[in-house]
Amino acid sequence: RAAEAKRAAAKKAVEEAALVEGATTVIEEINLDDIPDETKKAFDKKPVKEKKVEKVDIHEEVEEVDEDEDSGKGKKVKKILLTIFGSILGVLILVYAGLAIFFNSHFMFNTTVNGNDYSLKSVKDVEADMESQVQGYTLTLKEADGDTEVINGAGISLEYVQTDEISKLVSSQKKFLWPMSLWNKQELETKVAVQYNEMVLENDLKNLPCMDPENQVESKNAKPEFNGTQYEITEEIIGTQIDEAKFIEAVKAAVEGFQYELVLGDTDCYKLPKYVSTSEEVIAACEKMNL
Repeated sequence: RAAEAKRAAAKKAVEEAALVEGATTVIEEINLDDIPDETKKAFDKKPVKEKKVEKVDIHEEVEEVDEDEDSGKGKKVKKILLTIFGSILGVLILVYAGLAIFFNSHFMFNTTVNGNDYSLKSVKDVEADMESQVQGYTLTLKEADGDTEVINGAGISLEYVQTDEISKLVSSQKKFLWPMSLWNKQELETKVAVQYNEMVLENDLKNLPCMDPENQVESKNAKPEFNGTQYEITEEIIGTQIDEAKFIEAVKAAVEGFQYELVLGDTDCYKLPKYVSTSEEVIAACEKMNL
């Protein structure tokens, strides 16, 4: 509106200047000799007041108008940019707060539980998945001689028991730091609560082929033996004899820990030799026998 007002004022000033210039031209064209004496006397008695005409620089006015228009456009663009920025910031805040609330009942990005990917999964989703895993559960036993045995969960009446362990894991998350989970992995471990028929499991284990004495190799201690010239240490033999009590205990722990594989050599269920080639007693005996 200010720009329009200035344009109108400039236009009016130009028109007035043109009128004055035209009037001057007309006066110059009149022949004073043609004017009656009475009219000349009348003009002489009433002096004509000269009207001052203010000179207007049209180019300057136009430049001011253009500057005002540019200033108005700049303010409009700035207002639009601020509105866009505010809208984006508002959306980001809503997303941040919304996901923080969402992770009160769901696992964050890049989260695994017992090796399973449960990113963005709810407590109910995880529990349902674990229950389905229990229904098809099997435990593979890897023996020292390379043989394997399989314990079927259905055969021992294995069932999933719902607890608050999963809820505790979700509650322990730092919800307001959830953006960090976009690039940081969260590896969680928890005990899967199960119940099963222990008597059936123990009976199945006792009847496995690996528990048959005929299929077992006895472990032997390292000892000094004469080779024809002197005594030297003979290496120990690690057999496949199984300690029944320790074996049953190890398998129960694997089932209750919801493990899918148990390497018997990593447990202490095998009956190992008491003396090995590095035992001080064996080394001392060998040295004494060679004196």
